[in-house]
Amino acid sequence: MSALTKDNPLNQNPGRAPYELAHLLRRLPVDFAYLRSPTQEQKEAAGAALEHIEDATGTLLHGLEAIGALLFSAGTNKDFPVAANQLPDLGSLIQHLAVELQMLHDLEDSVSAGLK
Repeated sequence: MSALTKDNPLNQNPGRAPYELAHLLRRLPVDFAYLRSPTQEQKEAAGAALEHIEDATGTLLHGLEAIGALLFSAGTNKDFPVAANQLPDLGSLIQHLAVELQMLHDLEDSVSAGLK
């Protein structure tokens, strides 16, 4: 956990970052990024949201790297070939994960702007 939210009571269940993130975002007003004086509760929710964004991004990036390594190994191993019918599913998963990472990046920018 970062120093920003280490003692934050709203930063809970780091292993469930996407789920927690959705609940934290419901606590913030739609125009949070443009507020001049967010409340302490809004600051805590935003801080916890940023921590969950960081956790989710790290998990997705490390997972994608691991999938890439496994696919490379499978693709170069004659004894363990990847089945052709699994490739579209893997492609869809990786595409979805990339879009999710883009969303998290945009969300991080918006929430961070509200804390400045």
